[in-house]
Amino acid sequence: MEATSDRQRQRKGLRQGHAVVVGGSIAGLLAARALSESFERVTVVERDVTGVGVSRPLLEDTIRTRVSRIPGVTLIDRCAVLGLTASADGRRITGVRLREHDEGSAESVVRADLVVDAYAEGLAAPDLAEIVRRRNR
Repeated sequence: MEATSDRQRQRKGLRQGHAVVVGGSIAGLLAARALSESFERVTVVERDVTGVGVSRPLLEDTIRTRVSRIPGVTLIDRCAVLGLTASADGRRITGVRLREHDEGSAESVVRADLVVDAYAEGLAAPDLAEIVRRRNR
């Protein structure tokens, strides 16, 4: 039996799973575009409100508009990523912890099969280090 390629799976509607991209910059948006070919759902989380400007912001807004039209892709603005979630044994990243910027917002968790950190500051790096430390104890 021949292995099914990603492109064949997509044509047959066999995309599955959920990917979360942390950061809605050009890098995050392009990652979401690429992931949309392999994952049934892709969620992009951005801490800021996005808008149209000139130069890079205009390019970013154009890409954002096109990516938002891809079936299965969800863009979430004004939401802080508080950290990563992991499996009980600490071997797998299982999602991200979020809080909307609205006052009094509760923390929520978005589960994912894959998490991509596209924040310029590398927001998830400290969490990853802590998860690895716990696992190696």
